[in-house]
Amino acid sequence: MIVLLNWIAGLPLLRRKKALEKDDVSRQMAARDNETILWLYDQVQEFRSRMFRLEGIVEKLSACPYWERCPARLVVSDYKRKYYHPKGRQPPMAEKGVRRPRSNTGKDAGIPDSAGQPP
Repeated sequence: MIVLLNWIAGLPLLRRKKALEKDDVSRQMAARDNETILWLYDQVQEFRSRMFRLEGIVEKLSACPYWERCPARLVVSDYKRKYYHPKGRQPPMAEKGVRRPRSNTGKDAGIPDSAGQPP
């Protein structure tokens, strides 16, 4: 009977210990994950800065007055063709300021009150 009472009295302590152990493990995992995330963020920032410098060099080489005789021309041209894509332009049908009416606007659509416009 005494053993049973001691076991019942010790249950809340065991539960607290297990909860604390779980919390400690969670904190350690979170700390390790944060360190990894910060390290990866630093690596990405370093890579971005290197890429921006390289793209700047490519632009300067492309504008060089001696471009036709430049020994790096083939390498730069290959790089630009593979990796440097111009930003997306607006499609010609969606240009601002240019009105492109629908086709056959004068043709009657056969719908009352359509004002000659297709549906």
